[in-house]
Parts: sequence; C-alpha cells; structure tokens
Amino acid sequence: MDRLSCFKDGYVCELSQLYRLSQDHLKDFAIELFPEGLSQHGHHYLVSSNLDTPSKQNSHAEIFFEWIRRARFPSRPSRYQSMFAVDDLDSALQFRSNFGSIDHAIYELSSPSAFKADMRLITFPRQTPILSSYLAELYWQGLPWHEGEPIWEWIVPCPVTIGGRIM
Repeated sequence: MDRLSCFKDGYVCELSQLYRLSQDHLKDFAIELFPEGLSQHGHHYLVSSNLDTPSKQNSHAEIFFEWIRRARFPSRPSRYQSMFAVDDLDSALQFRSNFGSIDHAIYELSSPSAFKADMRLITFPRQTPILSSYLAELYWQGLPWHEGEPIWEWIVPCPVTIGGRIM
C-alpha cells in the first residue's frame, strides 16, 4: 500500500542517510546505529518529530522491538531498514481498510528475502516490561499471539523493487 503516493512500476525503495535531525550528536548516534541508512518507515518512526499520538506510542514499541532484535535475533531484518507487505490481495485490502485509505494504491513488490511476523504483537497495548519483552520475542520468532487471528506482515529489507499497480 502506497501511503505517500510515491510508488510506480520499477521504483526502488532504498535506504537513505538523510537524517533530519538538528542536533549533531543525535544525527551521529543515528548514523552509528544505522550506518547503511533508514527506510521511509525507519525515518518516520526513529527521527520524525511530526508524529501523531498513536505513532508516538508505536515509535516506542518500534525501538524496543529493535533492541530485542539486535540482542536476540540479529539475523532478522530491521524494521527501520525495511518495507512491509502482505500475502495476497485480500490481505492487502483488509490492511488498507484498517490502516489506510481507499486512495492508497496497492502494488506488487520484489525482493530476494523477507521475514513473516504477526503485526498485532508490535501494536499490542503495553502493560509491563515482561509482557512487552514476551511479545517482541514471539514477533522475532515469527510466532503469533495465542488469542485471535494473526495479522501477518512480511518485513522486506530494502532495497525493494516496486512491481505493477494492482489497485
């Protein structure tokens, strides 16, 4: 789903080192953490100061999950350096209905690798550090939460080539 209306067939989503930080020590730290750069998702959740309230809450979950990934699952792709996809058109339409707008186009994409996880785990309301840790552990193991239906997402590390527009 193209929330920013910037995709077209053949477009390559790459990492960028355009860290929009006014303080040099924070910019240096971001470069130390992600010397290869960040995806659009990474820029939004790591360095953007224009986050609405739900995004601010999710940004804390994003960094927490990143530290768990680095410590326990370093071979998994970083969410800060990735795009996200779903299995099929029905899942894409459901995702757009829940998290986007009818105006957001849906595209195919191509990548040599991806990792599948239950998106609900990263958006689960946090209650205690142990619960957050457990959710991150399940997420990076590729396991679903034990209640309800998982919302599977593919974490697709950049660069990612955008294919044809489906809708």
